[in-house]
Amino acid sequence: MSKKKKLKWSMNPSDVARYGLSFRSSGRSKASQSRVLDTSSKQWSLIHTPTNLEVKGNIPERNYSKKEMQKLEEILFKNLFKELEVNVAKKLRIAGYT
Repeated sequence: MSKKKKLKWSMNPSDVARYGLSFRSSGRSKASQSRVLDTSSKQWSLIHTPTNLEVKGNIPERNYSKKEMQKLEEILFKNLFKELEVNVAKKLRIAGYT
């Protein structure tokens, strides 16, 4: 006898709209001052277009290098996508997500 594997439901990434806002501020009054005074932050919103469900997240204001910001954005995006996927599954009443 063969056992059928039950496939776990997953959300289609093409159904998700991604919106971001970037904020940069400079605490320096002259270009000759340290760039350590410059800060940046980001906010992301993911919207599942068929159900119009939305999740939001942000990266707090701080002095980040470009690589640090990219890594934090990637982590935030993955976490938001997972959260949105669970919310969509609950709204669509998919088994295993109640």
